[in-house]
Amino acid sequence: MSNEPSQKYALLVIDILNDFNFKHGKTLAAHTEKIVEPLLKLMNYCRGKDIPVIYINVTIVYGRQI
Repeated sequence: MSNEPSQKYALLVIDILNDFNFKHGKTLAAHTEKIVEPLLKLMNYCRGKDIPVIYINVTIVYGRQI
């Protein structure tokens, strides 16, 4: 059996990097903590199957999205 999924799939990890230093950041951080372990398991699974893991981050500077 060939290892075709690495050629057809990728895992996109979108905007997971955050310092939570903003209004309601503590609340968001608490919810985010719940997904860290499952996300790490999924990322390790993908890497083990040679499925690319791609990180996408949104940056906001002085109220402007760049």
